[in-house]
Amino acid sequence: DGPQPWDVLTVSSAARVALRPVAGWPAAQYSTLMPLGYRGGIFWLRALMRTPVDGDGLSLNVIRDRLGLGTVEFTIQQANGTGAFSDLATLTFDRELCGDEPGCDTPFDPTVRSGTEVTLLPRWLTSFRRSAYRNSREGRGAEPAT
Repeated sequence: DGPQPWDVLTVSSAARVALRPVAGWPAAQYSTLMPLGYRGGIFWLRALMRTPVDGDGLSLNVIRDRLGLGTVEFTIQQANGTGAFSDLATLTFDRELCGDEPGCDTPFDPTVRSGTEVTLLPRWLTSFRRSAYRNSREGRGAEPAT
């Protein structure tokens, strides 16, 4: 779909829409908060961490330490509607993507930045979320999402 970045919002979940707090990185599965529409279908995405990490809790330092030793991998899976999840891709991180340096406060907005044929569903909720993201950026003086 080209070089344009995608923003995908995920949450730790027990199922597609059931949020589930977790106590450690490997214990979580991360699911899209809203389904995605693509070519007439309804899809869910989820990410499962495949790289073992040392340490308890959800500290980002645990991930930074692991990146110092090598990559961190997630299996990305998709499900069509209420169907079973199947493997779609592997997402590999080989470095921290952005720290506190200038220019790293990239506006995050999955209602605006996704594939050209991909939409967040349901559309009525997407319009509310788009407004919330826009108001958040305006409130903190951030750049608009493009």
